[in-house]
Amino acid sequence: AVIFFSWWQGVILAGMVQLGWIPAFGGWTTEAIVTRVQDFLICVEMCIAALFHIRIFSYADFIDYTRPKMPHQTNALKDAADVRDVVEDTLETFQIKQRVVPIDKKPMLKNHYEVTKKEELEEELHKRRAIDEE
Repeated sequence: AVIFFSWWQGVILAGMVQLGWIPAFGGWTTEAIVTRVQDFLICVEMCIAALFHIRIFSYADFIDYTRPKMPHQTNALKDAADVRDVVEDTLETFQIKQRVVPIDKKPMLKNHYEVTKKEELEEELHKRRAIDEE
């Protein structure tokens, strides 16, 4: 709607130039004057449209009153500066844990470095051979 209205506004301003209602003056051509007038009108219209948008499309419809309120800013800053989460993630990332990984879209098996006992190794090898035979 805004683009359509702006186009018609430009047509009306061009018509006003053709009728001689907007003359050139002060070293400005009629085209330059019309361009600046249309730019100014669009800025004023957008300010008015923004005020209507605030009223019509209110943020209040999107407030979730069931969510707990945000903590006080000092608590939020302390939580953001807390590095324990980073330390825990780093330790978890660099430790070898029992992870399960896919092997060629086949059932999940452990990687060779995750097997700690000889019996587990033999069991994993048996599982892989059974899958390969299928």
